[in-house]
Amino acid sequence: MIRPTRIATPLLVALGATRGAPLLGQVDLPPEAVEEAPLFASQEVLEFTLVADFELLEDDRGDETPERPAVLLWSDSAGEDTVEIPLQVRTRGGFRLRPGTCSFPNLRLDFDRTPAAVGTPFAGQNAVKLVAHCRDTEVYEQNMLVEYAAYRLYNLLSDVSFRVRLARITYRDHNGRTKPLTRHAFLIENVNQLAARFGGISLEVRGADPLLLDPAASTRVELFQYMIGNTDFSVVNFHNAELIRMPDGSYHPVPYDFDFSGLVDAPYAAPSAIFDTRSVRERIYRGFCRPGLDMDALFTEFLARRRAFERVFRDLPQLDRRHADRAVGYLEEFFDILDSPSARRSRIERRCRTAVD
Repeated sequence: MIRPTRIATPLLVALGATRGAPLLGQVDLPPEAVEEAPLFASQEVLEFTLVADFELLEDDRGDETPERPAVLLWSDSAGEDTVEIPLQVRTRGGFRLRPGTCSFPNLRLDFDRTPAAVGTPFAGQNAVKLVAHCRDTEVYEQNMLVEYAAYRLYNLLSDVSFRVRLARITYRDHNGRTKPLTRHAFLIENVNQLAARFGGISLEVRGADPLLLDPAASTRVELFQYMIGNTDFSVVNFHNAELIRMPDGSYHPVPYDFDFSGLVDAPYAAPSAIFDTRSVRERIYRGFCRPGLDMDALFTEFLARRRAFERVFRDLPQLDRRHADRAVGYLEEFFDILDSPSARRSRIERRCRTAVD
């Protein structure tokens, strides 16, 4: 099975001297394949059926979970032709794989660019992450939709971001021992496709000097995380963040996994023991100090997108009014800070970290 290339290195510090040098290699995904991959080219809700042994999958809770055979059933817009796409699926995640957290785990769909997907939205795809509903209740489905919207917010701030596609999926057990279940979920772009869109490379690093990262790109991530009230990330050890090396030699962190944010406020989310907070809704700025960076320019970027952010929630019909209002209200608290020069200084600029802690 061919896998996209990812370059692994123990410390980004070791790569610091190569800034601006030619790229060390390319992902095995040619630009034309990215252009032809239609999955994330549309925001239309994708409907399909996933057939698998869900009894087995729901028991796959270990650190190394096996791949299970599955079939994806997709019909064209007329609903006349149904395409059967064979694939492998496996459970993924850490905290959400605990049985006491989620009864329905997140999945990875491995298409391995099967020819059966040609002519469907899944053409050209390899491994795609699926974010599901956690538990079969409306509250958990709404939480998932808010997290989907969080990805859309960051898409508005940076093109170097994970594209997402909302889906309505019917999960059908191939043994027929359980009733089919239909819920919304969303799919996340593969990191190698993301990198290939810019002619870059996805790097695997165990640690990094945050000052070697692109200053504006990194601070944009940190300010975004503050906006959504998320402390469950790191651009030091790349927790819930990927690293892309761009053709000009700059390093861009790309955030993902926002379910522990105050914006989503999932029922299982709890504040980190590192911080003296009582709720994930309390914001803490975790950005690093980067001398010479024009913070006012970044604040202006966010302020300019204030109404566009609101429309992400208002224009998502699957999200109920209560959750949309709550999400918009939470973002307004952030913009109240940006509207006040003194609050920006005291809550953000003076809270930046000067060392890794």
